[in-house]
Amino acid sequence: MANYYATTTSNGGKINKRDHAKIQTIIDKYNFDSGDDCLSIELGEEINIYGYTSPYAYKKEDEDYDEEVFDEFLQELAPFIKTPLIISEVGSEKCRYVCAYAYVVKPNEKVVSVSLDDAINRILELK
Repeated sequence: MANYYATTTSNGGKINKRDHAKIQTIIDKYNFDSGDDCLSIELGEEINIYGYTSPYAYKKEDEDYDEEVFDEFLQELAPFIKTPLIISEVGSEKCRYVCAYAYVVKPNEKVVSVSLDDAINRILELK
């Protein structure tokens, strides 16, 4: 049985410092522990999300952590983002099955997620 290893990083979307308490309240509603590792989220002039894991989020009120809701977490952040926040995940299983995903959070807009495969296929369709 092979293990999937991932790394997650972000570009650091700008936020207003006056919104730190509101953003922290949102962060505190979620658990970012995937079992193997935990995402780190730092607040400063930017919000940075990173870790040696896939970007998972579970609502703390869901005691069984049945439903993964990272998209929902990002959607809650969108009103507080001043510049686009891009979260990237790259991972592999025994370096054979390499995959990559990106989440784009634009200020006050719907969160978009795309896999590298989807992006390449869209580009090829345009040619």
